[in-house]
Amino acid sequence: MPPLDKVYDYSQYGGLLVEKQDRVMTITLNAPESMNAFSAEMHYSMSRIWEDVQDDPEVNVVVLTGAGRAFSAGGNVIAMQEKIDRPELWDATSLPEAKRIIFRMLECDKPVIARVNGHAVGLGATVALMCDIIIAADIAKIGDPHVNAGGRRRRGADMAPTDRLRAGKGIPVHRRSDDRSGSAPYRADQPRRAAE
Repeated sequence: MPPLDKVYDYSQYGGLLVEKQDRVMTITLNAPESMNAFSAEMHYSMSRIWEDVQDDPEVNVVVLTGAGRAFSAGGNVIAMQEKIDRPELWDATSLPEAKRIIFRMLECDKPVIARVNGHAVGLGATVALMCDIIIAADIAKIGDPHVNAGGRRRRGADMAPTDRLRAGKGIPVHRRSDDRSGSAPYRADQPRRAAE
C-alpha cells in the first residue's frame, strides 16, 4: 500500500496528457501529428502509469482517449523501420514494456473506458480492447494489421475474452455520433434505431 501522503505526479509521463476532475482521470495519447503512434516515450509512460492510477485514491475511473483525429495508429512504423535497417538501435526493453502495458491495464481495479475518437490500429487496437468499456465515434475503426504483415494476432485480439469477440455478441462498444444530432448512444450488439 502506498503512503497516504504520496503525491502523484503525472507530468512525468511523456507523450500523455493526464487530467483529473471529480475523481475521473482522463489519459490522452498526445501525439496528434502522428495519429498518436506510440513513440518510445509514450510506450514507456503507458507501461508505468497504471501503477500510479491503481494506487491514487483521488481516481475512481479512467477515460483513455487520443488527441486529434485518431485514437492511436499503433506502433511508430518509422522508428520500427529504423530498427530493422540498423539493428544496433534495437532496444530490448520494448517487448517487456508492451507486455507491461497490457498486464498493468488488466490488473487495474478501476474501470478503464476507451473513448475511441478515430481509428485504433495495432497496439492502439490492443490498448482499446483491453479497456473495460469502449465508447467509439461512428467513424472509428479498430484493426490489427499484424496479420497483413505476416505476423499473427499476438496482442489484444488474442488476449481479449473470446466470448466478447464472437460474431453476433460484439464487444461492449457504444458509438456516439459526431454530428451532434442528439442521437442516443447504442450498443454495437443491438440494432440501431432509424432516426425519427
